[in-house]
Amino acid sequence: MPRKKKKIRAPVDEPKEKLFCPRTMVRYDGSHSDYPTKWICKMCLKVILSEEAVKNHLITCSSQYNRAMPPPQMKK
Repeated sequence: MPRKKKKIRAPVDEPKEKLFCPRTMVRYDGSHSDYPTKWICKMCLKVILSEEAVKNHLITCSSQYNRAMPPPQMKK
């Protein structure tokens, strides 16, 4: 019985650097405006233009969102 030939494997690319984008945001890179990167909040749909502003917005928006939702009611 002949031996099986080994499968030729392509070299694995190095993982790319992960860009900053929180779960509650959508990141847009390479826009044609003055700002190269924009973030949009999924909860309140605000457009945010800097990474520092995104971090500040996460604190305020998530706390507002948590207060606005009523707690789930238990069924008897």
